[in-house]
Amino acid sequence: MRKRHLSILMVGGVVLALGCEHGTRKTPVVLHQEAPSPGVVLDDIYASSHDLIRHAVMEERRNDWRNGAVIYQIIVDRFAPPDPEDLEARAHLYPAPKQLRSWDEEPRRGTYNNEVGLWSHEIDFWGGTLPGVLDHLDYVESLGVDVLYLNPIHEAYTNHKYDAFDFAAVSPEYGTRADVVAIVDDLDSRGMHLVLDGVFNHKGAQSPAFQEAMADPTSPWREWFLIGDEYEMGYRGWYNVENLPELNLENPNVRARLWND
Repeated sequence: MRKRHLSILMVGGVVLALGCEHGTRKTPVVLHQEAPSPGVVLDDIYASSHDLIRHAVMEERRNDWRNGAVIYQIIVDRFAPPDPEDLEARAHLYPAPKQLRSWDEEPRRGTYNNEVGLWSHEIDFWGGTLPGVLDHLDYVESLGVDVLYLNPIHEAYTNHKYDAFDFAAVSPEYGTRADVVAIVDDLDSRGMHLVLDGVFNHKGAQSPAFQEAMADPTSPWREWFLIGDEYEMGYRGWYNVENLPELNLENPNVRARLWND
């Protein structure tokens, strides 16, 4: 049985593998064209030539802020107590059957509201805002956080916001696009990052687009959803949830809106 040997050699920033078998000449093979990080001895950190070949990829992953980051997740409505006067001025943003709760009131399981097709606890609100998040970034940073992760903030009917009206608009009870930009700028000054949650395979049953699609068979929105008698609810909902009609991801207009616009 022939023994195989591998030697690692750096020549002008190029990593070479010198593989040989007994009785054969060593033939250098270029594994990596970029110099490693200063002070790194490659054959001390890689177990084999197969790993060494991937050195550039692994270095890129090590330097990617998304890998190994400490993430802090926030539901904007529940994060920071709102100013009472400000909340009073925004009370019109929570019309019935939505309920605006006091901050010291504990969330409780609700009852099913057939009128709007969802649970009452999905439309219980505590009044948190994006400016409230901005005001508490010192606290978030003090926890050693690298990434701030916000549950959906796009325009929607419920408190969880997974029933989107418009993926590109900020829900008015949370604030404005300017508030989002202010958070991004502040996080950037701290060397931190922002991740926005979003699920793009369904919208909300209360969204104007879906309401029009169900009411008018000639509506251009009709083809955006999967509507027909073959579905138990008259349309296909995510996991058969009444409030989450699925988008028709095979439709070119839907695909263009989600991935190309």
